[in-house]
Amino acid sequence: MKIVLDANAAVEVSLGRSQASRVVDFLTDATHVLAPDLFYSEVGNVMWKYVRFHKLEVEKAARLLETCCDLIDDAIPSRSIYEEAFSFACSYAVSVYDALYIVSARRTDSRLVSLDQRLIKAAQKAKVSCISINKPG
Repeated sequence: MKIVLDANAAVEVSLGRSQASRVVDFLTDATHVLAPDLFYSEVGNVMWKYVRFHKLEVEKAARLLETCCDLIDDAIPSRSIYEEAFSFACSYAVSVYDALYIVSARRTDSRLVSLDQRLIKAAQKAKVSCISINKPG
């Protein structure tokens, strides 16, 4: 099974949060893990926020960032899918960022793995296969 991993699921794993083991189970079963190249900027920005606002040490944040990036086998260039992602975003009222993940999954016949329920709902509306990792509570 090929999967497209979104940034929030990768951060869940790197931080060892409550749903990390569920994400890891899907990663372990995956034959190939993909993400749009936007993924690297997104996880980098999350780690920057942890440094800036949560006083996480820069070195630790850099290691967590590397952990996130190491989860991905291949990145899909946004340049190759941005037009379809833009059209999708306009049609389904989601951000272009989210649309890049959905289009990546659709184009590669992969399952989208996410904790983001709004992203999952948009993918389901578009008949894109997805795996929802539910947050507790």
